[in-house]
Amino acid sequence: MNGREKPIFFSLGVGLRAARVVLGASVQFRLFRSSRSPVLLDFGSSSLKLLQLDLGEQPRARAVAELACPEELLGSALDARVESFVAALPAVLRAHGFKGRRAVVSPFSQHTLVHHLTLGASESECPAEAAAAKLAAMIGCDASALIVRTIPVHEFTRDGALWHEIIAIAMGKRDAMRYVDACRRAGLDVVGMHAGIAALPLAFAGADALPCAEHGATMYVDIGYGGTKVVIAEGDRIEFAKSIAVAGRSLDRRIATARGALVGEARLERMTAGFGAWRAGGRDAVARGEAPCAVARAANDTVDALAEELSMCVRYHAAMFGEHAVSEVVFTGGEARDRDLCHALAESLHLPAKSGDPLAALVVSGAPHGLPEPHAPHPAWAVACGLARAPLDL
Repeated sequence: MNGREKPIFFSLGVGLRAARVVLGASVQFRLFRSSRSPVLLDFGSSSLKLLQLDLGEQPRARAVAELACPEELLGSALDARVESFVAALPAVLRAHGFKGRRAVVSPFSQHTLVHHLTLGASESECPAEAAAAKLAAMIGCDASALIVRTIPVHEFTRDGALWHEIIAIAMGKRDAMRYVDACRRAGLDVVGMHAGIAALPLAFAGADALPCAEHGATMYVDIGYGGTKVVIAEGDRIEFAKSIAVAGRSLDRRIATARGALVGEARLERMTAGFGAWRAGGRDAVARGEAPCAVARAANDTVDALAEELSMCVRYHAAMFGEHAVSEVVFTGGEARDRDLCHALAESLHLPAKSGDPLAALVVSGAPHGLPEPHAPHPAWAVACGLARAPLDL
């Protein structure tokens, strides 16, 4: 570990408290007009998570449900998965006691584009418009087809001119309207829509949430099935954000190829064995002077690729904010249930790490019907918890 602190793992159950919203405004639970939150919907590659809170001094989960994506649709187009979820929504909402029509949505991460951009002084006066023009040129579309939100990161001087670095989060207007229309068909009115990468740090906001990060930034790594979201933030102020394609499905594909099996079979094997078995098997083989088996090589190569991506994120952030570099990692997302996977990634970063479970603070008096494995940690629910404090902006 090069003399650095060894990664330490434990469940991080953090109470949801008032926090600054990503775009700079303030919102508190008490500002909601009713005693309950809107229905919070997090569209993930492998499941749709639904959460609703009773609000007050100590918010608590009043309704929870998770809709798993059918196995045959895991590799299909996103629109097919949206339709599958929406078809089942009305019955799920009734069965699990969700109330009201208002909804806040986090779309599939594949429907959003996250990019760091540099703007000149004149461009920074209308950053969303400038960002839309730059992103449209990059992906080959009309700027008017995009909805863009920007997060200011920092200012710097170059060649005597002032420049502004921002994070641009963009989504196609047509894609956004698909969610609005789909939810309407399920009896819900969308009053807020936020990229998961923006909602993630809000789940852990609060003065006492991450006491060991007082002298540095926190790196949130949300490892899902279809992708990995990375956010580096100081408190709830985002300083770096990136989406990485390497995630659970990447592992399954590599393992399936090495095994000569179907991706679904590889996923079942991975969920049963865990990454640790392949990591240990590969290292043991090398120690014996043997070549690791094909499956162990595939698994280790994929995780090493993700680890290198995360290392580059840390280095990029350090170049901007060297005075308060990343001091710890918080792992969330469904794949974070694999402790060996998280440990391997933390070990490569030489940083202490935690498994984030913000939902724990919302079910202290008992989990509502519908929460899978109610007594286990739930790192996959971080984005849904973050939506609870995001603004109602539609």
